[in-house]
Amino acid sequence: MTEKNIPVPSVGRDVIFHHPSTREADTKMVESPGKVLKVYADGNVDLIVFMAFGGVKNYTNIEYGVGLRQWSWPKGV
Repeated sequence: MTEKNIPVPSVGRDVIFHHPSTREADTKMVESPGKVLKVYADGNVDLIVFMAFGGVKNYTNIEYGVGLRQWSWPKGV
């Protein structure tokens, strides 16, 4: 993560995960809260995500950003 003024991720931090709305093939994006479980040297993270439609999922090696299947900081962080 080389962007200026972006906090460095660390284990336990709250983040937002951007994912398809209902199915993996769907392109409509929704946001769900998550927690960082592991941080890689390149800034990618492993997450536990509390899905917008119920349930909990783990995701590995997720890049920072605001696109599909990326993580970002909650607004105000």
